Amino acid sequence: MSQENSYYAMSAAVAVDDVLTLQTFLAGRDRTKEYQDENFLIQQALRQRSYYCARYMLSLRLCNHYSDRTHAGFLWAGLDSRESMMLELAASRVDAFDHRGARGFSLPTQAIMDADTGMAEEIFRQGGELPVDIPHVVMYHTKYARNATMRWFMPSPIDDREELCQEVLRDLRRRQSDDVIAQTAVVDNDWMLLQHILEHNPSVIHEALICDQGVAAIPWFWHRAAANNSAKSLGVLCEFLNLDAVDRYGHSILYLATMFGNISTVRILMAMGASPSGTTNLDTSLCSDAYLLKRANAKCLGLIAEALLAEHREALPQESGFRSASLTVQRLILHPRQFESEALHTFS
Repeated sequence: MSQENSYYAMSAAVAVDDVLTLQTFLAGRDRTKEYQDENFLIQQALRQRSYYCARYMLSLRLCNHYSDRTHAGFLWAGLDSRESMMLELAASRVDAFDHRGARGFSLPTQAIMDADTGMAEEIFRQGGELPVDIPHVVMYHTKYARNATMRWFMPSPIDDREELCQEVLRDLRRRQSDDVIAQTAVVDNDWMLLQHILEHNPSVIHEALICDQGVAAIPWFWHRAAANNSAKSLGVLCEFLNLDAVDRYGHSILYLATMFGNISTVRILMAMGASPSGTTNLDTSLCSDAYLLKRANAKCLGLIAEALLAEHREALPQESGFRSASLTVQRLILHPRQFESEALHTFS
């Protein structure tokens, strides 16, 4: 196979997180050399949330062996993914957070400007410096100004969380009712503001959850939160969530989060006790859904597979949709814990 065709084949494997196929292409390469096509593939894997492919390629050679510019490219790809687990894979060197992107801003600054609470929290957890170069217009005229969680990450004259949340609420109440504020906070992953509302006025949450489509329907902002990877805000409101509720298409919040490849949200939903069926048909599971098996995130499917009963997993190979899945997805679903332990041994 030519070098060009080999690259396209590896790119196709990365797109579906087929790490077992990718290993066959990369076997035998000199690990002391830095291959440009591998760097591109790593960035692709990070952006597309191909967790196992990214983890495998990054483990072939320690990130400390990459140039500063290359490693900064990995971090920016992780930021583009809007998934904290992907950024965590690439964030082995704190100094790379200082590298500027195409718009001239550092990585922490871009996360703040995008009002992406999950990514900002991960950056600061990894030791990234607080940004000091945010333009004045961003501070007061974007979603950042209306997000209490984002403002808490920034140096501010207000060093008390309660006071900060009250100030944000006062500003929001000039334009919105309390139930709309709560709904927007769920979508924007503003979990600090949600905690404040729960402590001081929990009835607002009940009002926000009112849906005229019936008891089983999922309110519109649950859809948006699942699509937006608002994992922590869903975790804050777990006691109010009916995790098995489905929309008019028969899909649960877990199905939607899996379809969008939001690993953090799937992990929290599974920890909260979501059913691995994810649909109105409780005799099936998301791991037998033909659409998800071919297009969904492999890590998401692996998290769901861990909750399946052994007899359900053993019956999956008989499903036509399962047989069309990649070898990596098949092995991951049939033996999720074994696959993870082998991955830890093989990829490190």
